[in-house]
Amino acid sequence: MVSAASLCATQLIWKIATQSTTPIPLYILGFFLFGLGGIFMILAFKFGKLSILQPMNSFNCVIAVVLGVMILGEQLSVEKVVGTLFICVGILILIIFGSKESRVGS
Repeated sequence: MVSAASLCATQLIWKIATQSTTPIPLYILGFFLFGLGGIFMILAFKFGKLSILQPMNSFNCVIAVVLGVMILGEQLSVEKVVGTLFICVGILILIIFGSKESRVGS
């Protein structure tokens, strides 16, 4: 989840940087967060299964919708709400049943 949050924060910062008069420091901060997210993902891969971790990384889509609405003032449509809920339900299914699968298969 930390990886997803870092990657989403990177995208938000880069979006803000494109509208800034001094974007270079924001781009550098974005690259730092991007690298940090990658490190956390590598650490997660050491302890977890790819089939669980990579789909959970889609949680950054949920974070992006929330940040887009709260920080960038983007409009929230019914389609975005439904899509975001599907992602959340999918992640919950992975957490609940994926962890059981890991215990049974071990």
